[in-house]
Amino acid sequence: VQQTSGLKNKPKLFVVQSCRNLDTDADQVQDSRPDVHYRNQQDCFYAYSVVEGCLSHRHPERGCLFAQALRDVLLDEDSDLRVDEFTSLFPAVTHRVAIETNDKQIACTKSTLRKLLYFPPLPSCPSWVS
Repeated sequence: VQQTSGLKNKPKLFVVQSCRNLDTDADQVQDSRPDVHYRNQQDCFYAYSVVEGCLSHRHPERGCLFAQALRDVLLDEDSDLRVDEFTSLFPAVTHRVAIETNDKQIACTKSTLRKLLYFPPLPSCPSWVS
């Protein structure tokens, strides 16, 4: 996340639906300026479809299970993002993905958020929600 004055001290959400078979040598590369790496990742929330080093499963008919589980949890009638803190919903997402894949895929999150994250009410419900 590059420094952008308009995003400073604002939450940034990243949802990543992909395999995470990363080369372990790539993780060893470090910036020579130690504070740059952390300063650029402040107030970020990352939701990954799978833990590092694993495959992200895709159902032949239903598609990406993580994206579907996230959608289902966010649109669940018991979820209210004005009341429920956003990151608190992810254990339910992880559970749904694990159930759908018979524990072959476990979603995970990483957070550098400094505050709890709630969403204000929408003026009207978007047409795509129904």
